[in-house]
Amino acid sequence: MNLAPEKTIYVGDVGTDKQAAESAGMDFLYTSTNILKAFEDFNLDSKSAWTRALLADIDSYRDAAETTQEKIDALIKPIGSLGRLESLAVKISAITGESPKVDPAAVCVFVADHGVARDESVTPWPQKITSLMADVISDGKAGISSIAHSSDVYIEVVNVGTIEKPISAAVKNYPIAEGTQDFRVQPAMSSDQLIAALEIGAQSAERLVAGGSRTLCTGEVGIGNTTSSAILIASFCSAESNKVTGYGSGIPEDIFQSKLNIVTSALNQSKLLSDPLEILAKYGGFEIAALVGFIIRAATLKVPIILDGVITLAAAVAANKIRPGISKNLIAGHCSAEPASAIAIKHLSLEPILDLDLRLGEGTGAVLAIPIIRAACNMTKNMGELKDYL
Repeated sequence: MNLAPEKTIYVGDVGTDKQAAESAGMDFLYTSTNILKAFEDFNLDSKSAWTRALLADIDSYRDAAETTQEKIDALIKPIGSLGRLESLAVKISAITGESPKVDPAAVCVFVADHGVARDESVTPWPQKITSLMADVISDGKAGISSIAHSSDVYIEVVNVGTIEKPISAAVKNYPIAEGTQDFRVQPAMSSDQLIAALEIGAQSAERLVAGGSRTLCTGEVGIGNTTSSAILIASFCSAESNKVTGYGSGIPEDIFQSKLNIVTSALNQSKLLSDPLEILAKYGGFEIAALVGFIIRAATLKVPIILDGVITLAAAVAANKIRPGISKNLIAGHCSAEPASAIAIKHLSLEPILDLDLRLGEGTGAVLAIPIIRAACNMTKNMGELKDYL
């Protein structure tokens, strides 16, 4: 066609399409749930998924929700008798603007290391476990691997900054640095590093939706990240340090007391800050920041976002602070055993689907909720209507 690359747009649905476009000097656009909306978002900023996350509209489809509610009320059952399954189906219609559906579902597991965990002040676990778990998940042998297989959920693992590089070729490696800095000494990440993590998260949401995912679950791995999460939740939810600090992966009492002191000190310092992005850069992790970008961009793509435990909840409260009102697109998969989880869920005005005393992370609680959400969606299309049997 004799067109210069800089005057063309490559529209694709997988990461290799994006690589091809960049190699050819072309702009790239991921497809989405609505191709016209994808072009509208592209015009907001052709280069940055994170900027698109900040500027794109977050719609609420009241008409679709009312239609779904009317259909549920007409089913062959007493009105309201399926309880929260009914409200779940209605909420999904409000998010998507369509009849409720959960499939295809995917979980994106972001992994990174934390500077505060380089000694044993907050955890006795060695940091090499983070990259090791990225490999184990990718090899199908982790807790999330088994649960995702049972729940028919696709897994993607994204490394945004581990100390040791994962070995598995299935891991998507976009390392920003070899872990964050120790926030006791300096901010965990620079402003440029924060934007890089947010961009990776937003791009991941775009890529998964372009690939066909219509529900996105949040997951993470990062030794020491419950410390950062406690600080973020306490800061954004106005909670006390002793209410948000938990035992994480099962740390001994002496390390817990050290962790509590670190959270208390950080929380006192955070009160001097007001910008949520500055707080995230000071105390967060690369995987938490990536989750923030992931959550906000997913909310603008008309897909439900299923939250896992305390780390993804920390990302969610940060995301809601950056883009107020985003919680209407969030679903709490479960309430974890970490004390900050219940505080964050209440702050977001959510109600957890499950409460199984989980504290593994990896996205396990979010993915475990998928079969229940699937049942709620299938109810609306598989059940008969009362009028047809009278």
